[in-house]
Parts: sequence; C-alpha cells; structure tokens
Amino acid sequence: MDEPRPDPRGGGVGLTGPRPSLASGAFGQPAFYRQIAQFDQAFTDEIEPSYGPIDCPVQILWGEHDRWVPVSQGRKLADLMTSGRIRIIPGAGHLLQEDAPEAIVAAMLDPCWS
Repeated sequence: MDEPRPDPRGGGVGLTGPRPSLASGAFGQPAFYRQIAQFDQAFTDEIEPSYGPIDCPVQILWGEHDRWVPVSQGRKLADLMTSGRIRIIPGAGHLLQEDAPEAIVAAMLDPCWS
C-alpha cells in the first residue's frame, strides 16, 4: 500500500492530517504581504468610474477598524453600488473572514438584507 502523502496544494485535511492553508505559513503569508506592498490607490481610482448600481441584492460589509481601506471608502463604494447599504462590522479590520467570520454568516442569513 502506498504511503499517504500531503497534498502539495495545501489547505484542508489530507491523508496525513491537517494541511496548512495556502494563505498562511511559508507560502501564503509572504505572498499576501507582497500583494499588499504592491497596492496603489491609482489602481482603484482607475476603475472607480465603472462602479455603478447592481441589479441584485448586495451587502457590503466593512471592518470598523480597517486601516488598509478606511470605512469612508466603504461608504463611498456603498453609495455608488447599493444606494448606501453598508454594514460596518464592529471590532473587525480589513480581513473580515479572519476577524469576524460569524458576521459574514449572520449577514448572509439576515432576510432584511436580501
């Protein structure tokens, strides 16, 4: 019988037990920080004129303590795309999925926002 080998793609649970996510550890974290270092407001400004109302239910969730893209930018995006519908998540920063995953689930299950 073949020996179990870890899946080189990372993430999830493999034959040998838990695997690290690609978003963490030796591969993911440096890639994430390289991506952040390349951020330039000019890229956002370049595509902003194409933002407009969306014809389906949309919720914009924004971390109250987002230091990368401030809440004021989230409000501006919400005004352009959702007539101002935004939910500010208390205590969360830029990475809502890490800081407040329960808030994402609660927002998706909230019938008032659909």
